[in-house]
Amino acid sequence: MKTCRHCGEQKATDEFPANRRCRDGLSSWCRACHDEASERSRIKKVEREAPIIEAQRKEAHAQWMAEWRASLRERQKQIARNRRALERRKQVA
Repeated sequence: MKTCRHCGEQKATDEFPANRRCRDGLSSWCRACHDEASERSRIKKVEREAPIIEAQRKEAHAQWMAEWRASLRERQKQIARNRRALERRKQVA
């Protein structure tokens, strides 16, 4: 039996994850407390990074749109050049 330093409950040693840094080779927090703390940490990270990710997504979309518009303009210019060349060939013939 071992007492969890976080929740204060006495639990069997198989309910504690391994930790080589501790004297007995087991963590001072039980698995349930570790899982709960990890979940809270994940939620905080998502909340903290969500605005950054959204800004990056918007920036990437704006860049993609700019590239798409540039390629569209290039295609339109190429079409115009091809039409002019075709008209010149018709005039020569």
